[in-house]
Amino acid sequence: MSHAKLHMLVGLVGYYLGDMERRGCTRDSVTTNRKALRRFCRYVDPEAKQLPLTDISEETVDTHVTGMQHGNVRWKDHPRRSQEAGPLSPLTIRKEVRILKGFGTWPQQEGFEKPFGSLVVP
Repeated sequence: MSHAKLHMLVGLVGYYLGDMERRGCTRDSVTTNRKALRRFCRYVDPEAKQLPLTDISEETVDTHVTGMQHGNVRWKDHPRRSQEAGPLSPLTIRKEVRILKGFGTWPQQEGFEKPFGSLVVP
């Protein structure tokens, strides 16, 4: 993957997931991370314009988390369950935030800015 693509959020997510596989993370863990990070990518870059990581502010991430906490739809895009009205469970939100935090610390280890520095797991 070219270095220029690594600056783009979608490229970084793909590289991160590949790194998880190389480190021996379970298939379920990689799949869960992929789904959560794709949801986040759709949130911050709904038109898939290849948003650079540097364009994502901590406020954007906080707004995404707040939206999950105050949302009223469960099971959206779930492969086996029908979408239904209702808030996400605190466990689901916590899992999604932990995934974002894990992804957010990874670019720093690879020499990039840490984009989600102040994100707090609820």
